[in-house]
Amino acid sequence: MSYSSVNAAFSNYLNIQFPDFIVIYTDGSVSPLFAGYAFHIPKLHLSFTNNLPPSSSSFSAKCYAIIKVLKLILNFSPNKYLIATDSMSCLQSLVSNPFNAHISPLVLRIKSFVFDLNQSNYTVHFLWIPSHTGIRGNKIADNLAKSSSRLICPSLIHPPHSDFITFLKHYQSSLWSSHWNNLPAEFASRYRHITPNIKKKKPGLIT
Repeated sequence: MSYSSVNAAFSNYLNIQFPDFIVIYTDGSVSPLFAGYAFHIPKLHLSFTNNLPPSSSSFSAKCYAIIKVLKLILNFSPNKYLIATDSMSCLQSLVSNPFNAHISPLVLRIKSFVFDLNQSNYTVHFLWIPSHTGIRGNKIADNLAKSSSRLICPSLIHPPHSDFITFLKHYQSSLWSSHWNNLPAEFASRYRHITPNIKKKKPGLIT
């Protein structure tokens, strides 16, 4: 299906399912050297992007985009708002048990903002959209998030501690591999013949 057909079908879906809603596209982007988030509101001709510490996870980047949008909506008049995101994990976390010990603090902030908005006669709905399918709003938000790598000012945002787990695992693995490679050649020679390099372990829980 061509991009034009995808956008026509998606636009028709929005007109039927969410008439009179202001659609807001959010996204986050992460690479080894940078992280960022963005949103795009076609109806209001409004866009925003900002960077995050490189240690930020993709999940956190997408959550920060939603948080920024909800903060912005609080400055608008009560209306119907539809937040479109391609992060299924974020949306699943929003409907999870709030008493779950492992719930992200960013998700709790999103829930708090949504509650405050609902109490003030705002209507906020969320919609999952598939990524990289050519949906125009999502593509713009994605490009904006990636463009945050060109921002000069460092981010002052402190990501959740859980975002450092991946970094710590990678660092631990690098240290162990370096230690193994620097051992004398005669050390564990038989095992070294079978396993010349230390393989990465499957992700596990850090307690």
